[in-house]
Amino acid sequence: MNHRSYKDCLMAEAYKILPYDVILYGDQELTMDPKALDNLTDQMAVSVVSTNLKRKGVVPSKIINRGGVKVAVLGVMDEYAVKYYPEEIKEKIELLDPVESIKNEIDRLSNKADIFVLLSHNGFDIDQNIAQKIDGLDIIVGSHSQSSIESPEEVNGTLIVQAGKAGYYIGCLLYTSDAADEKRGVDLG
Repeated sequence: MNHRSYKDCLMAEAYKILPYDVILYGDQELTMDPKALDNLTDQMAVSVVSTNLKRKGVVPSKIINRGGVKVAVLGVMDEYAVKYYPEEIKEKIELLDPVESIKNEIDRLSNKADIFVLLSHNGFDIDQNIAQKIDGLDIIVGSHSQSSIESPEEVNGTLIVQAGKAGYYIGCLLYTSDAADEKRGVDLG
């Protein structure tokens, strides 16, 4: 086992301990050997969502019940995140149009979920663009650009927060909405 795979195994164990309901792969995970990534995913024992990635073991969304409120969690990565990788890596990553994929999934789940949360590996500017183009999306939790913002930004009724970089920023978003059953707060921590 080389040093990198040892570090990856330790990170997978940490993810297994953390109370995550779902995760989204980023560009660096998708450049890994597929078998190694599958092993790490199994080790983490957490669902992987991606609404626009075609890959075995990945689901387009997951609905989580929080105090009677159904929260649909979707995931997306724009092809921009892998733009500068060599062609032999890019050709192994099959990404569908992110905006169309999100719209289709929201339509599919419209009667099954109260709140729609998007995990994004796009970057803050692309997250803002997606929020502008999609109605019905409540929250975007963004990453990739390593942006840090003090407070959520609202675009087209969508709250956008950013993960920052390397785990420096960990937060909790308390979201209230008419759709969340009479403005009952939902801790999406």
